[in-house]
Amino acid sequence: MAVTVDLYSEAWAHLKGVMVQGRAALIDKGPRFRKVRALLYAKYLQYPTDAALDESDSVIVEVTPSRVFSWGMR
Repeated sequence: MAVTVDLYSEAWAHLKGVMVQGRAALIDKGPRFRKVRALLYAKYLQYPTDAALDESDSVIVEVTPSRVFSWGMR
């Protein structure tokens, strides 16, 4: 699996990003889902009201990195 996050700019000299490659696991319900969700809710206070995660319709993707690439970082 690969996850890429980039910060786009019309000025390509200012492009920045990171790509993480690794193993992915789906956390879809049960005690582990609730534990990870609680950690996310504690870190991002807007999640419970603005981006709620429910076991009935959400999954959490856990990526264990094996390689990380970045560009444009100074």
